[in-house]
Amino acid sequence: MIVKGNWYRLTGQNKDLYIKRNTFCESCPFNSKHKQLTLLEKIWKLLGDFCTDCKCPLESKLREPLSECPQLKWGQEIKTK
Repeated sequence: MIVKGNWYRLTGQNKDLYIKRNTFCESCPFNSKHKQLTLLEKIWKLLGDFCTDCKCPLESKLREPLSECPQLKWGQEIKTK
């Protein structure tokens, strides 16, 4: 899913979905902006903000319609489990 999300990011697709979901992620305590990071996580953050729970880059994860928040803040409406 992250590969597809990267494609959407590079082509500018699903920007509205990104904006909608990012409102939850901006204040989430699992956002890499809000946590004390390990050395490896600091290196990972050079590529952009990421979820410290699932380690996915937010720029890509938030654009993929089938992705879900590990904290169930968004995406559960399409959950297939």
